[in-house]
Amino acid sequence: MKQEFLDKKVALIKNFISPEHAAECVHELRHTRMSPSDWDVAPNASSIYNPTFGLEIMCDKNSLINEIVGEYLVPTYCFSRIYRTGDTLPKHEDRAACEVSLTIHLDGDEEWLFGCFDKQLSLNPGDAVLYLGHLVPHYRVGPYRGKEYFQFFMHYVRTRGCHKKVYFDKEKRLWGSDMAVNEKKLMEELYGI
Repeated sequence: MKQEFLDKKVALIKNFISPEHAAECVHELRHTRMSPSDWDVAPNASSIYNPTFGLEIMCDKNSLINEIVGEYLVPTYCFSRIYRTGDTLPKHEDRAACEVSLTIHLDGDEEWLFGCFDKQLSLNPGDAVLYLGHLVPHYRVGPYRGKEYFQFFMHYVRTRGCHKKVYFDKEKRLWGSDMAVNEKKLMEELYGI
């Protein structure tokens, strides 16, 4: 990986997709059957795994993400979630399939800051945050105060990394469980420690 990205572990990408493209994604989500929340911190949310527009964006943007990170990545999965009034997103790290992750803001009637480390980032529709999913604790600041907040997530693994077995979310699909994060091996591969 590029040393600059390894050092920062996070990158804000303004206009990752255009605001118009973000609006098209929101329109599609409004007309798609979504699963109700099974997460106690976001009981009002709904989500969809691998939405068609998301798979298209993942493929379209793969080379850009490779360039920023400085390593070849393959997709694992994407999903979109609509958060609603009172939903929260506590500080957490992600599963093995989320070595490199992006959160893309699509729309919302109120601002909801994205937090990672000591940063709190404001996102406009189409903006993305790229981060190391299971090394960077990330969250949303406070409960959502608006009516609806549309967010889209993309996840990748390194083709030559310790979690490469989960490309296309294969581990979850085949075995019904997630591969455990191998933090020791990951730190060795990325930082030589």
